[in-house]
Amino acid sequence: MSAATSLGVMLGPALGALGANLGPSVPGFLAAALGGCNVLLAAWLLPEALTGAAAAGEAHGSQGRNGDVLRVLLHPREPVARLVWTYVLAMGAFQGGTAVLSLLLAARFGLTARTVGWVYLFTGAVAVVARALLLGRAVTRWGEARLWRGGVVLLSGGLGLLAFAEGPWGLAVALALMPLGTAFTFPCVTALLSRHAAATERGRVLGMQHAWGGLARALAPLGAGWAFEHLTPGAPFWLGAALALTPLLLGAWGRAAPDGSRGFS
Repeated sequence: MSAATSLGVMLGPALGALGANLGPSVPGFLAAALGGCNVLLAAWLLPEALTGAAAAGEAHGSQGRNGDVLRVLLHPREPVARLVWTYVLAMGAFQGGTAVLSLLLAARFGLTARTVGWVYLFTGAVAVVARALLLGRAVTRWGEARLWRGGVVLLSGGLGLLAFAEGPWGLAVALALMPLGTAFTFPCVTALLSRHAAATERGRVLGMQHAWGGLARALAPLGAGWAFEHLTPGAPFWLGAALALTPLLLGAWGRAAPDGSRGFS
């Protein structure tokens, strides 16, 4: 699933760049058409996962447990909360850099709406290769907990290098490190979260994770845009590099999960 997501991230900007050659509104129409196809495919191909006794167990397991989103704030040292914060901080760093990347490429390298899509095609291709061919082997060798830590270091390195990259080789290395970092971070954090949730709680816990992730996706581009305009073009990237490393502090600050823990233990 992670590789499939990266495939969409790879192809979407390339389609947008091709559409821009036909007119400024064409990329928007293409995106709207893809969104409509997505609705139809979801209605046709995605049945409800839980039925009968399993659905009853899901309903029973979520009674009185509607404060999960707030609990991430109130109990940040708990195992699930720490994983959610890891996801949020890394997502914020990545989305902030991605939001202003095209502005940086236009200012430093002269890319336009018709050519910038190929940069995203490159980063998406790296992500597809990393998630389809490298991720499984890396998890087998190092495990999710160690791998996500390496992932945030790679993400931070890519963002930091983008802040100062001037030539094409430095840009290429930075653009390769970012998708490698996200490929090793986000799937591993999600896998660890699923292990902290009982079978009847996984949808609720992962939904809460993505609710916080959505907040990061909304706020990080705003902050990155402000930093790009009012500080320096490289500021969103070195700030993002520092933010990406912040989850490493949570491991030292939080308490370890006890054996057999489930949900917010």
